[in-house]
Amino acid sequence: MKLLVVGSGAAGLLFLWHLQQSKKILPQDIIIVDPHHDGGDLQRKWGSVQSNTTWSQTLAVFGLSQWKDLDPTKPAPLHHSITCLLYTSDAADE
Repeated sequence: MKLLVVGSGAAGLLFLWHLQQSKKILPQDIIIVDPHHDGGDLQRKWGSVQSNTTWSQTLAVFGLSQWKDLDPTKPAPLHHSITCLLYTSDAADE
């Protein structure tokens, strides 16, 4: 099965993350079409907005252990959440 994902905003990235977690499709069978591939409007327009989700919660959801120097009790800005999504979707492609 081949899959085309149009847009790598929050919805597209979450969808890719879900696919990676479910292992229902191989990364090489996914094509992403997006002129920016930067997290979409959430990243570009709302990236400085503070989330009510802490760093420890954000990193736990994505199973990431990087960025241990961050205060786990502080809120994660939305642009950092998108960075986690981008990192996770890029790691799935490797």
